[in-house]
Amino acid sequence: MTDQTALESSGCKVLKQLGHGSFGTVFLVVESNFGIAAAKVMDLQHFNEREWEVAGKVNKQANICQYVINYKGAKIIEDHAIILMEYANLPPLQKIFDSKLTPLPREDFTKSIMWQLLNGISVILEAGLIHRDLKADNIMFHNIYGSDQVIVKITDFGLAREVGTIGTGMTQCGTPLGMAPEILMGSNQFEVGKSQLQEQKGYNNKLDIWSLGVLFFQLLTKRYPFEANNIGLLIKVCQQINLQNVLIY
Repeated sequence: MTDQTALESSGCKVLKQLGHGSFGTVFLVVESNFGIAAAKVMDLQHFNEREWEVAGKVNKQANICQYVINYKGAKIIEDHAIILMEYANLPPLQKIFDSKLTPLPREDFTKSIMWQLLNGISVILEAGLIHRDLKADNIMFHNIYGSDQVIVKITDFGLAREVGTIGTGMTQCGTPLGMAPEILMGSNQFEVGKSQLQEQKGYNNKLDIWSLGVLFFQLLTKRYPFEANNIGLLIKVCQQINLQNVLIY
């Protein structure tokens, strides 16, 4: 069964393909209950149950925050899994950074984007979650129907975790150039120590705050604050950060 056949069997009318990744394809569809939606289709073996559990918690906050993508439902059709979500009708922030013809964003634009992202992350934290993969590819733009207003939509909660969760794989998640240095250097700052006297910290929102800072820098310069060809070199760059000459406003 093809992806499109699975969608049609689930009651979706396929309008066009929006994108394709290693774990699935995203289509623009019309669904009988929700209308226009984005449908992420993947082999059942790649279905991330954690992403769906997180989506349920995010939705409780997304209903009061327009800057977080709204998940609508999930369906299993034979060997395919389908996740239906709100459709963001404009390209991601990464398109601005990739285009050599696009000038640096204006200051008022940057302020607006950062204000929206901070609001979105605050409601995600209120839901007891950390996104862990905030990057320009996961920040979509959306034109509100019937208006000229364009807003951001935070998407892709496949790597999200609950605040305080203790786990492994910290150094394997996210985008290296946007990772906090504690993760890059394999710090156990966010994990439980073996000593009973050590405070249990688990995952916390500092991971997302660092990534927001990286996005802020990109909005101002269209490049990453710290760049290297591999993680080893990136770790060295982070270790050599000198803040003595940083201007304070």
